[in-house]
Amino acid sequence: MEQGIVVSKPLFDVSKYDLILDINGCVIRVQIKSTNCLKKGVTKHYYSCMVSTGHAVKKRYNKNQIDFVAAYVIPEDAWYVIPIEDISAKGIKLYPHRENCNHKYEKYRIK
Repeated sequence: MEQGIVVSKPLFDVSKYDLILDINGCVIRVQIKSTNCLKKGVTKHYYSCMVSTGHAVKKRYNKNQIDFVAAYVIPEDAWYVIPIEDISAKGIKLYPHRENCNHKYEKYRIK
């Protein structure tokens, strides 16, 4: 908001997005997710973040519903803003605790 971005929150919970950003007349729909779930992989640990919609049956978001996912890794105090086109699964792996990591979502980490 300090940079002139208008931030709006939908009045009712019927949309797939949590926030709308109006940047110079361009409207962007953002879904916010968070995680503190550290998983132990075979060779490296990662934070698992679900980026899906639905209660009983989980479905991936698509570009008709949202434009970006803003994912927050709570224990690392790390934010990622990822275009929905670059998310191809219901969950993503994030590595904010690893230095010089070149995982596909690290380029979207806000530093």
